[in-house]
Amino acid sequence: MPIVKTGRLNHIDALRGSVMLLLVPYHGLLFLQNTGASMFGLDLSVFWLHLWRMGLFFAVSGFLAAMTLGLWGPTRQLRQRLKRIGIPLFVAMLTILPAQKLIVFWFFHRDNPTSPSTAYDYTLTNLFGWEPHHLWFLSYVLAFNIAAVLVWLLLRRGPRITSVIDRGFRKCLGSPFLIPLLAVVSAIPLWVGGYIEAPGRVAASLIPMPSAAAYYGIFFLFGWMLFRSRDLLPAVESRPWTKLALALPAGLVAYLLYSGQIILPASFPIAATILVVSGVAVWSTMFAVWGLFARFLSGARPWVRYLADASYWVYLVHIPILVLIQVGMVNSGLPPVIRLAIATSVSIGLSFATYAVVVRYTAIGRLLHGSRKRPAEVAARVGLAPG
Repeated sequence: MPIVKTGRLNHIDALRGSVMLLLVPYHGLLFLQNTGASMFGLDLSVFWLHLWRMGLFFAVSGFLAAMTLGLWGPTRQLRQRLKRIGIPLFVAMLTILPAQKLIVFWFFHRDNPTSPSTAYDYTLTNLFGWEPHHLWFLSYVLAFNIAAVLVWLLLRRGPRITSVIDRGFRKCLGSPFLIPLLAVVSAIPLWVGGYIEAPGRVAASLIPMPSAAAYYGIFFLFGWMLFRSRDLLPAVESRPWTKLALALPAGLVAYLLYSGQIILPASFPIAATILVVSGVAVWSTMFAVWGLFARFLSGARPWVRYLADASYWVYLVHIPILVLIQVGMVNSGLPPVIRLAIATSVSIGLSFATYAVVVRYTAIGRLLHGSRKRPAEVAARVGLAPG
């Protein structure tokens, strides 16, 4: 296939890294919610972040997957994805997840020394299993990448079909009804599966759930097709404040409907209404965030590249740190918002510190994001360059 030449999209780096880092405060909020903490806006915050964060995650992943396929070709694409996604997933399930469970088990036995429950016993069955927990995203994005390459190879034999698909997507991308259309399309797999929000049991198995795979696959496919039509990126990135003005009330209405604070007539299609309104909130929020990053972070910034590089490691390792701090502070008497701030900041700080010390310039860093030169090496190279 022809090699695609493209300048580095710095705001995509910033977007990818920031969405990954957003998981840290989200998981902190989710912990508070699951432990029954009382904090103003807690349920709304969890609901709103759950609406769009993973959709944006998969859309950016699809965009980058299409870009790297053009740069590398299908064979290297599959090899790189298996190495940079499959190996970290496998290793993390054997190290990071058991570490998280050991922390939970220790606190459970400390606080419940006579409990008859065997779910927290220090057994291999309890410590190791097929549940990926927060790593579920990796199994899905790996599956999507493999499927995308296989479909691309099939469609390459029928260029007319590819041309029709591209023209149809470009027409939709230029439509003033793009967001409502995407809201309806993304609502369909959830409605068919009997959900009124994005499925919450995705972390229970390495094998993608059909409804969840179909739902998140729409976002991945959108990102993939968006790269193919990247000359129309302004359709996504333009007027971010207007899209945010649509996103916020749509998200609030979706939450009020979901939580039963807005009562619709019994004859009204309640589930479909929640899904479509939520879809409007999802896509308008995604486009608003994407557009804001394009507007303010489009230039080359070393710290943005560093953040993008480090974010994968932070995503992998933050959970045991976050759990340790959160569980340790449950009975501290501190207000939930203070506990959230402490747990989030310490988790991010320690994750970045370990990245700088044991990841960035090591074999782990080469596995996660490729080789990086130390500042001294770069300075020496510049100094040796002919004047």
